[in-house]
Amino acid sequence: MASLKDIRIRIGSVKSTRKITSAMKVVSAAKFHKAQDQTVQFQRYLDKYRDTMAIAMTACGEFSHPLMQVVNEAAPVAIVVLASNSSLCGGYNANIVDYATRLVAEEKKNGHEVELFALGKKAADGLKALTPVYVNEAMVDRPSFELTQELFERLLQAFTEGKYLRVLVCYNKFHSAALQTPTNEVLLPCIPPSSSTVVKHEYIFEPDPASFFGYTLSHFVRLQLYTCLLNNYVGEHGARMTAMSQATDNANTLVDELTLEYNKARQAAITNEILEIVSGASALEG
Repeated sequence: MASLKDIRIRIGSVKSTRKITSAMKVVSAAKFHKAQDQTVQFQRYLDKYRDTMAIAMTACGEFSHPLMQVVNEAAPVAIVVLASNSSLCGGYNANIVDYATRLVAEEKKNGHEVELFALGKKAADGLKALTPVYVNEAMVDRPSFELTQELFERLLQAFTEGKYLRVLVCYNKFHSAALQTPTNEVLLPCIPPSSSTVVKHEYIFEPDPASFFGYTLSHFVRLQLYTCLLNNYVGEHGARMTAMSQATDNANTLVDELTLEYNKARQAAITNEILEIVSGASALEG
């Protein structure tokens, strides 16, 4: 059995850890709720944009655009992997790295070369053996629509020039603070939304449908990329908040167990002292 001093040291250590995990839980909760509000608001905009675009596509009839077509069937597949820059969020980063690794293996099995884009330090570290061609850590810390410009233009230009067969985004889709599932979405070629709504009005496209969809399709792709970033960001803080909550609960349980062990050890020490005193007194009387 550990000594009373050792148990006291362990109790103090666990309480110090509990203070840290509790503080991190509060910080992550504040960031999580702010990120969740931002994600929900942007999702409303994206849904409305998607619905409007679907109606426009239906009204236009048969339409084709370079962003909807594969230029080079022999080109490699580009995979953008989103993770975080920090740890202490459970299996959040490990899950997406494992998912991306299996996705790369599947693409190579199908005969496609792969070029990786790692967004986040943990993505870069986890996939360094696969040698990412692009690494960006700033984009996942505080995602903004402006920060997507450089990456979006690079991917868009490379696809239209036939340098990529497809562009995929691999990220943790947010469901709740306790649930994020690794998934992937096809950014390019662009898959325009469809609508079953019957078009009741005649629409005029200015200056012409090609120019109209040339902007709206590329903007739609960029909106999808930004939505993935927002999902990654809110999922990270949700996972960290959940992990720190569980760590705090475990610390509370461990403190209770150590306190009980300390009290038992202390009682045993007192009992032993009483027995020694009684035994000594009995020896003197004899």
